Amino acid sequence: MKKIDYIKKITDLLKGNFHWLILLFIVYIGITIRLSTLSSQIMLDYDPWWYFRFTKYLLDNNFQKPEWDLLSFFPPGRPVVDPFGWEYIVAISYKLLSSFFSVDFMRFCMWSPAIASGLIAIPAYLTGRIITNKWGGLTTAFFAVTTPTLVGVSMAGYMDTDALVFLLSFAAIFSLLYALEKRTIFSHVLAISVLWLFAFSWAQSWYILDIFFAFLIIYFVGSIVVSFISKKVGSKEVTFFGALKENVVKFKPYFMV
Repeated sequence: MKKIDYIKKITDLLKGNFHWLILLFIVYIGITIRLSTLSSQIMLDYDPWWYFRFTKYLLDNNFQKPEWDLLSFFPPGRPVVDPFGWEYIVAISYKLLSSFFSVDFMRFCMWSPAIASGLIAIPAYLTGRIITNKWGGLTTAFFAVTTPTLVGVSMAGYMDTDALVFLLSFAAIFSLLYALEKRTIFSHVLAISVLWLFAFSWAQSWYILDIFFAFLIIYFVGSIVVSFISKKVGSKEVTFFGALKENVVKFKPYFMV
């Protein structure tokens, strides 16, 4: 009897959380399809080698970013101006992991794009879920990690920022939508933190905010026009400025986000 109750509890738990198991499987898919190039003993292409070299520099110099890169355009080199978020993330992760396990630095860096690509499924799922439902979220997560264009630039050994850009793009979109829905201190802090982390990691990261505000303005103007036309056609005539005032009040929380 106790065994039957135990099995029933597990069954009930799986019924309500089965979608999380599917999400974990999608993460697994995102990682494994990128491991075919893991047998290589070197970084793939020139740019990944650049990121590997600067990540190693951070580890060897107490996480201090160099001011001048002697090996780029040698001689005499060039100043270092690019964001260093990806390098810091990999360097800190390696430092933490190597405190508990013996890990080869080159191999860890070769794994990094595959791991980041698998993790894309999580913010992609949350983004799809907040727009539709959990099944829409799972669909979004699956297509996000299996997009051929992303797969081609996130294989094991291809330590570029492409996987990170996808990961933080979905995280930024979700954090903005979450802040719009909840409008709490936590949701606002989350959105600001994710956007700043994205900016620290990739110089062009502000495109998410640019698109967000562009569509918000279009939506705002469209709402004014709809309010003006609908009330003019209806029983109560309203001026354009009346419709403007009404929508300013309605949209104030959105612009505060």
